[in-house]
Amino acid sequence: MKKERSNWPITILMAIILILIGIIAYILTDMFYPREEHIEKATTNSELKEVESFAVKEYQDNTKELVALIQTGKEIKLVDLSSYNDNIYYDYNGETIYIYLENNNISSLYNIDLTKGNSNYSLEKIADLHRGITDLDVLENNIYYLSNNQIYNYDINNNQSTLLNINNNNQITSLYTSASTDEIIYNRNNEIYVYDGKQITNIASGHIEFNLGNKVIYSIQNSTTISYYEYNLNNNSSLLIVSNIPLNHNQILPYNSGYIYISNRQIMMSNADYVRRLYETDTPITRLILTSTNEMYIEIENQEELLELNMRNLKTNNVSLDYDYHHQIFYR
Repeated sequence: MKKERSNWPITILMAIILILIGIIAYILTDMFYPREEHIEKATTNSELKEVESFAVKEYQDNTKELVALIQTGKEIKLVDLSSYNDNIYYDYNGETIYIYLENNNISSLYNIDLTKGNSNYSLEKIADLHRGITDLDVLENNIYYLSNNQIYNYDINNNQSTLLNINNNNQITSLYTSASTDEIIYNRNNEIYVYDGKQITNIASGHIEFNLGNKVIYSIQNSTTISYYEYNLNNNSSLLIVSNIPLNHNQILPYNSGYIYISNRQIMMSNADYVRRLYETDTPITRLILTSTNEMYIEIENQEELLELNMRNLKTNNVSLDYDYHHQIFYR
């Protein structure tokens, strides 16, 4: 009697192939689509549910407005800022944006309620502050701001400003806060310090680029190159993101679970698992404007037109815009 051949080897082989296809699909999806846990959603109204960042949108006629940029590419106008000068600093604590504006020699702090919805947003004045503020960040019920390179604390509940006594010697140049660790992070003399309300700790040398939750992204540069690092405030460890990028028009942005950065004529993407090139030009790249998960504008040296990069298929179009985005802060 002839023995019938078993189909088990073929079945096992097909199962292995399907598993490999699934792994490859996951990796490709991770490259181009955001992980939801990367962005901490605030308690806002439904139209801001998928907010990616906030930015000041300025037109060629000098009108400008604060807008919310949504992951899908939708843009929502929050308030008009045309009557204020360019010394704009703002941050949010989830439900509220706090914004510093100057007009007619008056320097004031306002808030914008993000829970109202239906594009029913407005500026509400809170108080007049020191003139010449150069940075601002919000932590719980406190607004920390820089004036004359010194840190002040405005208590929202008590409506009172006080100088933060941390022996700063008028040398602080940038200011951030971390809601994840309830700490203040700042630059002084190219050194990065963390203040937890009791103790000041020097965590690294370099320049703070931005903070993202419990992570501080900073750069170290020499005469010819720049390197980017990620400092984790939870476990006090530093991780190299990328090193020895030519010192030119340098920029790094948060994207997905990693970062996008300029490397001379290239746009690179990096996270814990890979480093890959997104796009390359024949001329140095001067700036990136990330308006949504799926779209980014690229400024090229000595070119008036921008390149519009589709982040899904990496195709580009030449575009001319009568507006620009400034003062962009990303959801963290």
